[in-house]
Amino acid sequence: MSNNCLSEMSSRKKVKILFVSHASGLHGSERSLLHLLKGLDKQKYEPLVLLPEDGQLRKRIEGLGIEVIVYPVERWIAYSREYSRRHFKKVFRGLPGRVRFLSRLIEKEKIDLVYSNSIVVIDDAIAAKLRGVPHIRHIRNFLFDNPYLKPYLPMLLTSVLLKTLSCRIIVVSNAVKRNCNFDKPGSSNGKVKVVYNGIDIDEFRAGLTSCDGNELRAELGLAQQTKIVALIGRCQDEKGIREFIEAVKIVTPRFSNTVFVIIGQKYKRTFHKFEEMVTKLGLQEKIYFTGFRENLFSAYRSMDVLVSASWIETFGMVIAESMIAGKPVVATRCGGPEELVADGETGYLVPAKSSEELAGAIARLLDNPQGCEQMGRLGRERASKLFRVEQYVSSVQEAFDKAMEQTRPRFNREELTEISRAVFKSLPKLSEQALREVFRKIRNTGKRRASRTAMPFETSSEKCVQSNV
Repeated sequence: MSNNCLSEMSSRKKVKILFVSHASGLHGSERSLLHLLKGLDKQKYEPLVLLPEDGQLRKRIEGLGIEVIVYPVERWIAYSREYSRRHFKKVFRGLPGRVRFLSRLIEKEKIDLVYSNSIVVIDDAIAAKLRGVPHIRHIRNFLFDNPYLKPYLPMLLTSVLLKTLSCRIIVVSNAVKRNCNFDKPGSSNGKVKVVYNGIDIDEFRAGLTSCDGNELRAELGLAQQTKIVALIGRCQDEKGIREFIEAVKIVTPRFSNTVFVIIGQKYKRTFHKFEEMVTKLGLQEKIYFTGFRENLFSAYRSMDVLVSASWIETFGMVIAESMIAGKPVVATRCGGPEELVADGETGYLVPAKSSEELAGAIARLLDNPQGCEQMGRLGRERASKLFRVEQYVSSVQEAFDKAMEQTRPRFNREELTEISRAVFKSLPKLSEQALREVFRKIRNTGKRRASRTAMPFETSSEKCVQSNV
């Protein structure tokens, strides 16, 4: 970054940050972004948020008094369901235009720092690099062996681009750090920082106290003394729904006064097979599907045990929230939960995809009500120390400050060499000269701005017609 830019930044009171979200819903990553924006030190930072479309997240952010821009960024790491040649062409053919838009936005809004809330968008990182503006990436997903995501580029090249385009990387758990190969000596050069997701504990407890502890039981037509074992997650294979149902079949003969509730979105392509499985096993009166619930406070109050049977989990926000609610947890050893749950103290950890082990852990808790209460208390204490939103926001802001202290050449020789080596290993037919030509074209795309007007976009205060580049 030039001395003129540094002097201009020092003369301004606030650091202006462009926050880029890959989604506009209210799932885990978006909720964490909301926590960050809400707790951000507004005396020090000025946020501007870019969303790919309208949605619930936009309303929540604007409710905080923060300006929102709507512009359709694309996922260079695709969702498995959208992975196709058509989507590939859409992503990479439109990349120069999207980079040009973001480059102009960075210039127009005098952005000092760009923050990506996910691993799946690269447009903003390229634009920031070309502008010499620091970029921070917050990785909340596994890169390798992830059934939900599928990179178009080879894994080695994807990993190298993630490292070279960002000056700081935040990961939500040590499991994510290992999965992305950032834990190897010299692999990240101190760029990577583990920051657990945060929860506003005071707000969360207020939400709990506002609910009746028997609300879910009344909704399901259950007696007040009925125990509830709940799994909160989408009705998909990767959430371990099949293993949970099989575990219920094993334990239910011993616990006639217990029901099992699955809370989460009912995906058409998978829900019916789980419903049929419940019917086939004769568990219609033992297992309830409630569907998606935006407000989970009544569920946390009503449940006696939380089960997380996922095959993979980078963190486990539902686990952390259940612990704050004082509930013991049975979770699988699949990444993040191993860092949240203290095995034998706040719950039990079992192997993933093992219905027998899952059933055994559930039975141990149901057999020991006093032990459940003690585990819940210890879990609340542990979560209150590890997952406070204040700690989360402070750690992310520390990453902001360190990023602003670094010198940031646009593309240096070392970075191009590292990318070239990754390309040679991944795509042997692509020459270094061809790679340099690609970067030259991207650079030129970022430079062709002076004679053109800014690309139209939609903000929370001004709605314009969007156009494709």
